[in-house]
Amino acid sequence: METKALTLYELEADLTALLDTEEMVEDPQARLQILQEIADKSEQAVTKRDNLIRFIQHAKAQIGFAKAEEDRLATWRKGLDSKLSEIEDYVCSVIEEHGTQPKRGTKRLDGTIGVLSIAKKPDTVDVEQPEQIPYEYLDVTLKTTGPEFEEMLLAVKIATGAETDLGTSLRKAANFSPRKREIMAAINAHAARVAEKLKAGEDLTPEDTAPAVAGADIRIGGNRLVVK
Repeated sequence: METKALTLYELEADLTALLDTEEMVEDPQARLQILQEIADKSEQAVTKRDNLIRFIQHAKAQIGFAKAEEDRLATWRKGLDSKLSEIEDYVCSVIEEHGTQPKRGTKRLDGTIGVLSIAKKPDTVDVEQPEQIPYEYLDVTLKTTGPEFEEMLLAVKIATGAETDLGTSLRKAANFSPRKREIMAAINAHAARVAEKLKAGEDLTPEDTAPAVAGADIRIGGNRLVVK
């Protein structure tokens, strides 16, 4: 009948118990028996330790190989992405200049197995000066240490401008994230109002000619390649 293999914990616990017992045994025969059990248990424990060391070293080596392969694949993928982006930009420029214009749709170049055409990229918000974006278009999160946060609470309690400069502390701890969808909507709405005024022959005010959202503007999307 096969005996269940002991775990490292069980072996080390048994060995510790035998060593503690050996110190209390005075009978030579019993002491000799315990010493033999200690030798046997020590041999089993060393074998178990060695097996675990081999496994851990093997696992670490395999993890290292896997990471190296992941890095190699990531570098390879980035290279392909970069080359593909260059080719797509080049093909877009060719289609824009030399593509045929169908009655419907955008310019294209027809092949025998597919079609190369272009489609407009969506406009995006370009945050040129983040520090000028009005607070109404920002999400603000605070990441600070406990003592700094305690200092901020104290500054709030004793009022701004007292012993602690609350504004400086908060800005130092704050992370500002522009809400680009709302910024784009505000800029588009502003542009629509100005266009309506011009269409109606009305004079523009300084507010009309000022940026819709300080620190941000809309970047008009170019063309992207479509392969079908």
